[in-house]
Amino acid sequence: MFLALTGLLTLAPPVAAVEISEEDCKDFINEQVPRVTCGFISVPLDHNAPEGTQIELPVIIARSTRSMLANSEHAILIPGAGGPGAAMGFGYHYYPGEFLSPYQGLLQAGFDIIVLDQRGAGFSSPRLSCFETVEAFKRLVIRERTLDDEITGYKQATEKCRQRLADIDISHFDTLQSAKDFLSVIQGLPYRWWGTIATSYATTIAQAMIHLKPDAFQSVVLDSPVPLDFQKPLTLEGTYQAVRKSILLCQNDPRCNKKYPKLASRFDQVIATAKSSPYRLRINVLNETYDRTSPALVIDDATLLAIFSNAIYSNEGIATLPKAIKALHSGRIDALTLYAQDYWYQSTDNTYADGLNLTVHCKERQMLEEQYMQANPDYVKSLSAASKRVLSTQAAVCKVWKVASDNQLLPKKRFATNALIIAGTLDPVIEREDIQRTTDAFSNIESALIPGAGHAVWFQNECVRNEVVDYFTGASISELSECQLQLPAFK
Repeated sequence: MFLALTGLLTLAPPVAAVEISEEDCKDFINEQVPRVTCGFISVPLDHNAPEGTQIELPVIIARSTRSMLANSEHAILIPGAGGPGAAMGFGYHYYPGEFLSPYQGLLQAGFDIIVLDQRGAGFSSPRLSCFETVEAFKRLVIRERTLDDEITGYKQATEKCRQRLADIDISHFDTLQSAKDFLSVIQGLPYRWWGTIATSYATTIAQAMIHLKPDAFQSVVLDSPVPLDFQKPLTLEGTYQAVRKSILLCQNDPRCNKKYPKLASRFDQVIATAKSSPYRLRINVLNETYDRTSPALVIDDATLLAIFSNAIYSNEGIATLPKAIKALHSGRIDALTLYAQDYWYQSTDNTYADGLNLTVHCKERQMLEEQYMQANPDYVKSLSAASKRVLSTQAAVCKVWKVASDNQLLPKKRFATNALIIAGTLDPVIEREDIQRTTDAFSNIESALIPGAGHAVWFQNECVRNEVVDYFTGASISELSECQLQLPAFK
């Protein structure tokens, strides 16, 4: 069934009507909801050749609940998830109302919500996922291995994945084409006012949309922003410092320090132990066929830091981190169980498009990392030999991936669009430099750091969501910087 969306509103017709091949919302969000449409939109693989190969993007349109008798003229775009390669989460077994819950304030305020996956990820087709790298991860994390083993395993898995994806022109799976996807959608829907809420890598796509079409949005909210023209390399040292921020916050708080004394030194000790004599931990997880398995992980220092870093993306992980470190320092390896299981699921998620992640990295982000290192030689000198090897391996893998370095989106002038930037002070991947570079790209900007929050603040913090509604409706957001975690800071 095809649904032409130009009939939803009585406004001037759009440039080109968007048609949805309508599907059962139970397959998307596990329920059928009044005034919610689910389905797929076809877009060109290459927007410079619109009559050529087409790909599909999944879409959910949730219409405002403010008035059940009238259609909204205002829409908020959710342009994919982070990553690159992360999915919006269509297809999970949600509880009734769970998927749409974060958007309720906006729906009640009179906005329609348009949610799409980015091309190559989630429910989109084709999806650039590399099950080869997932299998390599499983093989490596359950046995003793060296850095050479990990590098060799990753390079071999990447090469196999590239061979399997040889029939797909992956060069068109980038930020530029994703931005054009979303622009074609908003230009084909009959709303007179558009805003967007973008999180993590999706903030790069949002900025690319503004770069291509400066009047695309009246207002934008960028949560945990990634600059369009800046990328600091991700290293073992950077991960250590990101986790240490949460540790030091506890140590500098009298109540937390009393409950978890000497936390920073204990953190360093458990990392050192993992390096010299890796921890071994059996976890209970479900495999692809939902059968329970019990892999035994070998957790060295790099894996332990990755587990901690993965945990502190969420507010709950931040709140329980001191307790886990204290227990681990006391010899209770089981304190890592929940963290390690989450890490396993994140690393083996078959909805995550790691092939898309690699394509965007090699085509756009690798050159920005190299520019950063050239401009900061002292930073490069400070890196460990292991980090330097990993960075050189990334460059080598990009050659195996066979996608040319090309970034056409570097901004030539500041954006005039009204923008609100929000970020957590404990975000493990977004640093102050990222926030500042993004802020500097806009001339009409408001920003707030949320104390004690991790990554993707908007989804986790009801106070922030309420302030975002106020921002879009033109109300004061003076309380935004005072939003605290909805959980105790530490448990």
